[in-house]
Amino acid sequence: MSLRVRVERHGLILPLGPERRPILALRDASARLQICHVGSPNLQFMMHHCQVGVIVTLVDSEGRRIRSIPDSSGSIFDAAGDFDDLLDCDSSLPIWRTLDPFGEVLIDRSGALKLLEELPKILKMSNSRIATLGMERLQMLANMCAHSEALYLKSEGD
Repeated sequence: MSLRVRVERHGLILPLGPERRPILALRDASARLQICHVGSPNLQFMMHHCQVGVIVTLVDSEGRRIRSIPDSSGSIFDAAGDFDDLLDCDSSLPIWRTLDPFGEVLIDRSGALKLLEELPKILKMSNSRIATLGMERLQMLANMCAHSEALYLKSEGD
């Protein structure tokens, strides 16, 4: 993963410029990349309004990531994401609310079956094409997991 992609996906402190002043790069609630010098009065406000990314992958019983999964658009993927703005959309969904933007969660076959029941409700709340594609990919991963005792969904937050 290139440094640029890492900056766009994660909040990182990096040296920048001739003074080597550290900066913080984070995505805000509308998914725009925001950059702020550490020590700036805007930093605390910006950190409060930025969201943390969650990535869900499909792993086998030994923790190896399953790769090269085709999606509905004809692309190949190995992770679902870009639905961070939907994480707090409905706290009544027991599996969906376990996705932790700051930690790691493993979901087994029975959890994947329950998540498949919850996803249509969450998909209706999506208001962006990017989030919808992420949810569709999550649905594919959950479907694969639900049909195998040897696969797990692994959710990782920053």
